[in-house]
Amino acid sequence: MLIYGSRATPLNSKQLLTETCPSCNKTGSMAMGVLSKHAHFFWIPMFPIGKVGIVRCTHCKYTAEEKEMTTSMKNTFSQIKGEVRPPLWKFSGLGLLVVLITWGNFANKNDNKEDKQFLLSPKEGDVYEIKTSNGNYSTMKVTQVKGDSVWVFVNQYESTRTKGLDKIDKPENYLAVPVYHAKQALQAMYEKNEIIEVKR
Repeated sequence: MLIYGSRATPLNSKQLLTETCPSCNKTGSMAMGVLSKHAHFFWIPMFPIGKVGIVRCTHCKYTAEEKEMTTSMKNTFSQIKGEVRPPLWKFSGLGLLVVLITWGNFANKNDNKEDKQFLLSPKEGDVYEIKTSNGNYSTMKVTQVKGDSVWVFVNQYESTRTKGLDKIDKPENYLAVPVYHAKQALQAMYEKNEIIEVKR
């Protein structure tokens, strides 16, 4: 279940000494608060989405939002709103997202580097996850390596997703007759995204 929405937290408050409460007519009893709204995802603040104002009478507890404020109250709110900035923690979700994306890119580059090393020096038992000509996914398993020659068993089953490949990577699913590939041909298949990952 995804939980998202918006919340507001106080930024600043000010006593309006010259304002009169429209409910009890008491002067100097109105207090204005400025709140910062932010979008959140699973209660993690992502980014600020604006500021809201509210006035409250400390005498009769009358409360009004910005649209219900008098013109002078709205002017005061605009002034206070321009003086305050949302705290940095309201950007923590975006910061976390940037860290995750950076880490993902770094991990992906390391995986690609490892795949290339495995293709340069293949070993018996390596499993190549491949994209088939019809757009599905399957596997090939290295059975023998001699010099520049690599023999692989081809899996006779396919999956519509890469996540399903571990379920079909079973000895009984591979064809009994191996297929020959040169190392350079395997590297070319990787560059064309026909080999998508090497598992050792």
